[in-house]
Amino acid sequence: SYIIQHNPVPKGFDNGSGNAYQTDLRDFTHGRIYRVGYKYAPTYIPKSLSSYDVNGLLNALRSDNLFWRMHAQRMLVERGNKDVASYLQGMVADKSLDEIGINAPGIHALWTLQGLGALDNNTLEVALAHPSAALRKNAIQAMSTDANAVSLLLKYNLLNDADPLVVMNALLLLSKSPINDDAEKAFFERLHNASEVEDRWLPDAFACVLTANGGKLMKKHLAYQLQHQSTSKTPAMDHSMHQMNNTTSPEPKKQVEGIDLIVSEIKIDPSSPAVRERINVTVNVKNQGSSDLAADKFVPLDIRFEGMGLKFDQVSRNFKEGIKAGETVSITKNINGPWVGNISFGTDIVGDYRLSVAIDKSNEIKEANKNNNYAEKKISFARPPDMNAFALERALRSFASVAPVDSLVAVLKNVNNANLVLKNSVVKALSEGWNYQMKNVVLKATDKSFLQSLQTANSNDRLQRLLVAWGAIAAPKPTGDLKIIRIKTIREAMKYDLKEFTVSPGQPVQIILENTDAMQHNLVITKPGMREKVGKAGDAMMKDEKGAEKNYVPSLPEVLYSTPLVSPGQSFTLTFKAPAKVGDYPYVCTFPGHWTLMNGMMHVK
Repeated sequence: SYIIQHNPVPKGFDNGSGNAYQTDLRDFTHGRIYRVGYKYAPTYIPKSLSSYDVNGLLNALRSDNLFWRMHAQRMLVERGNKDVASYLQGMVADKSLDEIGINAPGIHALWTLQGLGALDNNTLEVALAHPSAALRKNAIQAMSTDANAVSLLLKYNLLNDADPLVVMNALLLLSKSPINDDAEKAFFERLHNASEVEDRWLPDAFACVLTANGGKLMKKHLAYQLQHQSTSKTPAMDHSMHQMNNTTSPEPKKQVEGIDLIVSEIKIDPSSPAVRERINVTVNVKNQGSSDLAADKFVPLDIRFEGMGLKFDQVSRNFKEGIKAGETVSITKNINGPWVGNISFGTDIVGDYRLSVAIDKSNEIKEANKNNNYAEKKISFARPPDMNAFALERALRSFASVAPVDSLVAVLKNVNNANLVLKNSVVKALSEGWNYQMKNVVLKATDKSFLQSLQTANSNDRLQRLLVAWGAIAAPKPTGDLKIIRIKTIREAMKYDLKEFTVSPGQPVQIILENTDAMQHNLVITKPGMREKVGKAGDAMMKDEKGAEKNYVPSLPEVLYSTPLVSPGQSFTLTFKAPAKVGDYPYVCTFPGHWTLMNGMMHVK
């Protein structure tokens, strides 16, 4: 096998005739050829294959060396004579397995028959019932995408095969074939009973079938999900999962003389990721020393993402704007040779990971204290809830990448009255699938009105981004005096991470509420002195069967501004103008039982 590999083309360089980028540094007079061999291998005995030696070619199909099997297969196909068909059919029918459980000669015989145009229905049926899963898989791949193929899939129950690769290929064949009522029934039975949600490929294989034929089955599956969504009331808070005691912070150390850089915070978005969901990382670096770090001095970061047998390293050497004493800066970019990108990671494996950041490992910056330049954060990548929901999400994501906007609006209308979990899943899929480079999107007047109503009823950052991209709402235009406040929920502590903040009378304010907890929360700003009244009114809404639909926000004049319920891993941006009257305005979570602990104060002065 030949491997021709070129380095990626840096910006500003052109490709040459061999597709490598052109540079004066390239050496055109030398080259390297590597031969990798096993020094304890038995003495090599060369083979000689000829299209005139048919028996030699057929025997080579049984070689234990893939190289010779592939060449024999090629030469038999190029020979173009079907006189070997009966012998090849016998090889496919041979049910023996090798030491790793496959029948390699049978696989090559199958593809030779396919290449000769001699693969008949009987041979296919023999292969589809073969004890070798690899041969069953190859038989599916060799089949035509027609009604007969679908009939054979059902006859041999390949959607329920014990081998996941066979199931995946059966689904892919189904996605390219005409689906009759029997096939549709079999597909949905398999999907509704699927438990392999952690499999890397099966969710996407199910999604391929859902999106085929204009998304016909996807629409039916969405209707099924709506019909079978959870209708139970929102459960009461389980306080046993929360840490109710105050967390004692260490006493701040005395400021050191000189520069003293620390990683003050590692933030990820989304805050509660699922597998196959990429996280973007922001590293906050604070200079807690007494001296400024001068501009044009890089702040080098070594970042490692590690866990579940995986390890990825990135380097950031991008920030050089300087850090004043007491100042905190945010770093989001990495560097890879001449390329700059976002610090981001992802994984296909459910589990816990460690994200670590080290500042200036090579000692480029003269610091007063080098013992506090390291920080790490634990990140849990969650398992998708179930195959039905995950396959629908993957299908909608794919559908959103090609569908016209009115079709996507129709999906949002369809789930407008769904529970919050299903609604958020659909919004996530559409927002990740939409091509944001699309310009001049045209909305029907009725669709635009509907989308605008979503923005005020139960919006989140993903939906906000879609509404802006589709032209349903204008992109936020922060004014010079806009006050941006970021508030997170503290996981298992029933608290906001920000207890108070100050704004000016009449100042535009934007609160970004990020829910990093394992349950829903909101944020409600009240008139001065009204925290208890509004909080108790929220408690009383537990008895209201529509309390969750109302986001547990009481309909009281004492409520000034509020977010909807924000689900775990989601965020919501609340924009408003601060009251003109100076005073202390409480903010609370009005989810029943939360307000006594989960509160803070907005000072207007």
